[in-house]
Amino acid sequence: MLKIKLLGHRCSVIWGGDGTNGGSLQLQPVAASLLAYLVLQRERPQPRDVVAAAFWGEMPTAEARRRLNTALWRLRRVIEPAYVPRGTYLLVEPSGALSFNCRSDACVDVARFETAVTPILGRATTSAADAERLAGAVGLYAGDLLEDVDDNWVILERERLRELHICALARLVTWHRAAGEPDAALRFGQAILDRDPLREDVHRAMIEMHAEVGRRAQALRQYEICRRILSEELGVDPLPETTAAARIAAGTYTAAVPGNDHAARLIDHLTRAEDELRSLADVLKRAVDELRALAAGTTGEVLKVSGDAVEMSRR
Repeated sequence: MLKIKLLGHRCSVIWGGDGTNGGSLQLQPVAASLLAYLVLQRERPQPRDVVAAAFWGEMPTAEARRRLNTALWRLRRVIEPAYVPRGTYLLVEPSGALSFNCRSDACVDVARFETAVTPILGRATTSAADAERLAGAVGLYAGDLLEDVDDNWVILERERLRELHICALARLVTWHRAAGEPDAALRFGQAILDRDPLREDVHRAMIEMHAEVGRRAQALRQYEICRRILSEELGVDPLPETTAAARIAAGTYTAAVPGNDHAARLIDHLTRAEDELRSLADVLKRAVDELRALAAGTTGEVLKVSGDAVEMSRR
């Protein structure tokens, strides 16, 4: 049985034999990348020209095909040696299209991760069994997909799997927090921040969870970490709700509100808006009164309204 690991620094292939044949298989970089490509497209046979263009698109078609055939031969020689039947892991369609045999006995970390996570994230609610399965799945995520490969075909898949991993962690944070297990929730929250430290919503949730169990110092430390990262990376301050969560944790929220600069500016804006509305109401009242007088024929004056000014002139 092959054990293929794509999550992490590089493609790793281990032959899970009986001890005699067991051990890590040595693949040349191009052959390893080709295997990873076919594994990621395991449900979709790829035409040879498409595969060749993905790896050697800048070369003439004939040269790209030649290099693909060489890489395929080298890959097959390692994972399908003489004692392994042809087609056990690599399939060639009558049309020449290539694919990885997803019905083989190969154990692929990406496939196991996706199979466990995707159905659960598609459901609105999470059960205890779901949470346990998610925890096992995120444990498979040893790192982003093929971190040492920067080819275009890797980048999109890397970002997709990375987002899937973060969504799984976020679901675990929510479940453990609701279950009254803050330590587990905090652990998964920190795992999110390790990969995406700009997630202010996660910082805020962790501040709140520390406060809920009486860990004021940890809550304030988490707020300071959040404030520093946002300032250094984005040049912004935390959102008011994040600051409020920290003040609640510190027990100073009520006392701090009157002196809050943001609140003071908001009050000033609203006060000015109120004065302007009152002024406009006076103008409108005078205009209505004059229009009524004109309608009754009791004045020989013409009313002109311009902006917030009212002028009267004789006919």
